[in-house]
Amino acid sequence: MTKKAPAAPSLVQQVEKLFDLAAKSTATPLKLKAKLSVDKLFELRVLGRILRSYSKVPGAVVRHVPPTTKGASANTIVVALNPASADRKRFSHFSLIDPGGNHLEAWVSVETMTLSWSIQQPHPVPLAALHELDVAVFRGGFPSTPVTSMSALPSVARTSSRHKRSVFARYLGCGARQRLLPDGRGASSLAPWLVPAVPTAPPSPVFLCSSDPGIRKYMSPVDAHGVYVRYLHFFG
Repeated sequence: MTKKAPAAPSLVQQVEKLFDLAAKSTATPLKLKAKLSVDKLFELRVLGRILRSYSKVPGAVVRHVPPTTKGASANTIVVALNPASADRKRFSHFSLIDPGGNHLEAWVSVETMTLSWSIQQPHPVPLAALHELDVAVFRGGFPSTPVTSMSALPSVARTSSRHKRSVFARYLGCGARQRLLPDGRGASSLAPWLVPAVPTAPPSPVFLCSSDPGIRKYMSPVDAHGVYVRYLHFFG
């Protein structure tokens, strides 16, 4: 099965069930819109796991927020199939609300401005300044093209680790573009429900997820740089 092949209906149903568990949907189950590739569905699988973990925090609430376009269904999850801005008119996102009323927003395939370019504040923003986050959690109310420092949790999702060296070079570089380099000290994480302390500024963890169990061999020393390598079963 290739990453671009259409995802099997049984896999789609598994991911939809994960969203239902996170959002505690019982009356009308959440459904994914459009035919999704295996690659895209794996990203949503990662998102579902993140939401499920957050929903276990005492008093926390996860809500599906549908597109604001007229006629959009409250129970249909609509995601970008390619890199895009966080367009609330066209795409769904999930709102993560803590007991104090503070909220985060979880998105798929969002283009962000890297930390170095955001410091320079170029106008107009060049393509070189943009980087796609396959899955990300942002502070609520962010602009349609956010700065990576606004991200509480960038999550890089890929189904294969066949070319591991190039993958790690890319995503260690991705982490450096989003945050200042590690200084060896752990600061309180912006996503404590997943990682309690992250050695970067801002302390937002970056996850490299794969359905290849061999990826676990690379957890150390990569995790020490705030890029967390995780295996996530998907096929079968």
